[in-house]
Amino acid sequence: MSSYLCEELIVEIFTRLPSKSLLRFRSLSKLLYCIICSPDLICVHTFRSPQKLLIRHRNHYKKEYTENFYTLHSEDQLAWCTSGGYLGITPTNFPYNRYYYIVGSCNGILCLCDYLKEIHISLWNPSIRRKLNLPDCPLRRFHTGQMMMYVRYYILTFDLITDVFGVISLPEPSWETRRVTNIQGSLAVISTKGDKSWIWIRRDASWSVVYKLEKNKVGEGVMEVLQLNNNCDLLLRTYSHGLQVYNPKTGAGSRRPGDLKAASYIADIVLCVESLQLLERAIPDLS
Repeated sequence: MSSYLCEELIVEIFTRLPSKSLLRFRSLSKLLYCIICSPDLICVHTFRSPQKLLIRHRNHYKKEYTENFYTLHSEDQLAWCTSGGYLGITPTNFPYNRYYYIVGSCNGILCLCDYLKEIHISLWNPSIRRKLNLPDCPLRRFHTGQMMMYVRYYILTFDLITDVFGVISLPEPSWETRRVTNIQGSLAVISTKGDKSWIWIRRDASWSVVYKLEKNKVGEGVMEVLQLNNNCDLLLRTYSHGLQVYNPKTGAGSRRPGDLKAASYIADIVLCVESLQLLERAIPDLS
């Protein structure tokens, strides 16, 4: 193909193809390998990729055995059939054990943490099945004061170029924050106190509240919030109502079934895009 098309046109075509196809094309020639692995193509390809919803499920067969799998959905593939399961969606094995939870996602990369050993952090790209285990984090959650020990939470950052950890402060009190997400194109967190929840976004190095969610409108115990599209629709997961789509401007909401029925339940839900991120640094997850 490179003999008949100019390199600029090849790049334009490749930025619109699925990640799995690009992985195969790397073996065709050295030129195509260099084009596909270039940071510029990976960046544009990530930007042009459609947003999808990754839902992680668990099946409990016995106390000592838990099956982990995930499903990928576009926004029009969220409907469940009445007999249980998703319409037209194939489940895929989740390459981490049950003790890992999804912290968040960015540019197609999911950040996972082992909640038994919280210094164990891993980055995983489900599009190309590559993962990268980060070095042990030297930062600690616990800080000792003069008279007592107290807990202070923060957002942990990691620079993939310099391999340096950093921190971003959370809205106070930090222990009321729940999950990291992305709202209106900005870093966001959820904080909950009593029967009320707030969505904070970070802009210009400061936090501000953009949405206030009340129990009588969305249910009790907001665990996760994802922004689905540009009309302000939010996908919420609450303890009392499970999954639902809610528009905070109009107050309109639609209830959705929460699980796959039977022994399965939703463990994590996150937005991600198809990308080639981590292609050169990470190793195959072999799952």
